[in-house]
Amino acid sequence: MDSSKSKIYFLKTGTKFILTFQTLQGKEKFPSDHEEVQEIYAPNWKMQKD
Repeated sequence: MDSSKSKIYFLKTGTKFILTFQTLQGKEKFPSDHEEVQEIYAPNWKMQKD
């Protein structure tokens, strides 16, 4: 999650969850168009943060 987001945004969107899929097929079955899904990020393992 991006720590630069405002606290209002954080509180407005509610509890955060991290979903990990074992296979690409499992990820594709997940309903990403659900109204509770706010943001989706693909991992970039080559990028080092702080």
